[in-house]
Amino acid sequence: MIALLTAMQSEIYHTIGRIDSDDGEDAGSGGSAQFHWGGRRFSTGRLAGIPVIAGWTGAGTTLAGISCQYVCSRWQPGAILFAGIGGGLSSALQTGDVIAAERVMQWDLNAGLSGIPPAVFPGEFTSSGEPLGAVPLDRGLLDILRRVSPVQIREGLLLSGNSMVRAGSGWRNSLGGDAADMESISIALAGRLNGIPVLIFRIIADTSGGEAPADFRKFMDGASRRIADIFQAVVPEIVLPIPPDGNQSKI
Repeated sequence: MIALLTAMQSEIYHTIGRIDSDDGEDAGSGGSAQFHWGGRRFSTGRLAGIPVIAGWTGAGTTLAGISCQYVCSRWQPGAILFAGIGGGLSSALQTGDVIAAERVMQWDLNAGLSGIPPAVFPGEFTSSGEPLGAVPLDRGLLDILRRVSPVQIREGLLLSGNSMVRAGSGWRNSLGGDAADMESISIALAGRLNGIPVLIFRIIADTSGGEAPADFRKFMDGASRRIADIFQAVVPEIVLPIPPDGNQSKI
């Protein structure tokens, strides 16, 4: 099973509408199994013939982390795909562009009074013994996304945190991020701690120059459709490791 998550219901809306139940009934007509938890609704069924669990986490690092861990604990997905809108920090990104995260960093994490650099987790280390700052995401999933996405994909560093402060405010600008959001670090950490590969991509809603959609509701509907298009293209390409019985199968 693959987890398909967004922060807001409006971002996952069109994805859920494309999910079929295991008997082929369309989710939009109530065919998929529905699970309610913490004010969220999770739908299980099949997208492009592959078992999925889809839903929204809530906005911000805390809600996203709690909800993603709930999904990991209950359904134990083989991969997590997380998407949504984000803010452009790089001048190369325009409204509507899609950027996939090579790494995610929590820019508003600051234990400087303890002598720890900004955006570094106190007491956490990488597998090579280095302090944990930017969390790398799964290269295999990124390669699939780049290969099958119906739209052009850029790759870069996402700066994630609970504050929607623009680049240039404080020291965030010095971290060199390409785009910003409020949830990706929590999803990346949940994947890391659970040993689950993660793919994260964002659709740019506003740019570093202050440009934003004139009709935000229309933009969000289009972004939700684009997220569904990308999920639908990527999901069938993800393959599980070979199970103990020796038969390789799709997730």
